[in-house]
Amino acid sequence: MFDGSTDYHERINDPALDIDERTILVIRGSGPLGWPGSAEVVNMQPPDALLKRGITSLPTLGDGRQSGTADSPSIVHASPESVAGGGLSWLRTGDIGRVDEDGFLFIVDRKKDMIITGGYNVYPREIEEVLHRFEGVLEVAAIGAPDERLGERIVAFVVSADARAPVDAGALLAHCNECLARYKVPREVRLVDALPRNATGKVDRLRLRAIAADPNLVPTDQESRE
Repeated sequence: MFDGSTDYHERINDPALDIDERTILVIRGSGPLGWPGSAEVVNMQPPDALLKRGITSLPTLGDGRQSGTADSPSIVHASPESVAGGGLSWLRTGDIGRVDEDGFLFIVDRKKDMIITGGYNVYPREIEEVLHRFEGVLEVAAIGAPDERLGERIVAFVVSADARAPVDAGALLAHCNECLARYKVPREVRLVDALPRNATGKVDRLRLRAIAADPNLVPTDQESRE
């Protein structure tokens, strides 16, 4: 456990801590209560000895919000009031995870992106991973579009790696039928030039849902750059 960012940076490489690949890094100390702008970001990488062995990330826990990428997990201290008294605060991130038989946690998808079709819960990531394996696919996003009978129908937006030789939508559906349960197979595959993105560069799934509901709408190159 580290008391703030300074303590982390000073002690992360201390051999006496005996940090290995099974260690969970914990940091505390968000700053004074009520102090405006007291948020800070601490990039909690493993010690150098583990990095040299190819272990680039460890589980991290803090008294604020955890964020960052797999290779550079971060702790964002943004709510000192929530941990007054020394407790830890847990933020509902909306991530859906599963724990395997060895106790490892895997993030499956985002709860808000989950598709409910015909009473089944379907995670877009599973569909997207299958479509990504098809030769000629550059990008893909699966979303749930409103459907009177199913509640939501699955629509997959696919960007071809070579616009001059786009992938075949029928072949993509056949590929999905081979790799996915029937209820997870998209009802529709739309070939597009680009996926719309929001200001942070993430795929804009709200925009894709609107496009799925209106055949006259298409994502533009400008949207993909926004």
